Amino acid sequence: MDHIRHPSPKETCVYHPLPNKHHRSRRSGFTLIELMIVIVIISILAVIGIANFLSLQKKGRYAACISNQRHVHEAAVIYTMDNLVGTQLDNVTVLTAAGFITQEVGECPSSANVDFDDYDIQYTVGDVTSITCNILGAEHLYTP
Repeated sequence: MDHIRHPSPKETCVYHPLPNKHHRSRRSGFTLIELMIVIVIISILAVIGIANFLSLQKKGRYAACISNQRHVHEAAVIYTMDNLVGTQLDNVTVLTAAGFITQEVGECPSSANVDFDDYDIQYTVGDVTSITCNILGAEHLYTP
């Protein structure tokens, strides 16, 4: 009989570690959670930036409206010197027609309609007492 040699237990036992389920593979890239966190952070920053931009736009329109009202006031004072003006309420179109201001000055930047007649002028006995914005009068309050 042939003698068959069987390997010893030491020869057959080779250690092969089982892969760890929590061990990250060597592939490069980001997990879905990491990508979602980055997207959320970028979204929050975008919302903050848009809110600041809209606030600055509103402040800019306010400043432009006050500047227009100041120009209308100056033109109205000159208009009263050239014309006999009593106590009355006029629209800015009177100053535009007489050539004292350009049409663009008569337009509030917050107006949806481009009609160049957004300001009223109150005269009291030949003196300019108030300029009123017809679009956002309470918010765009100008005191001469």
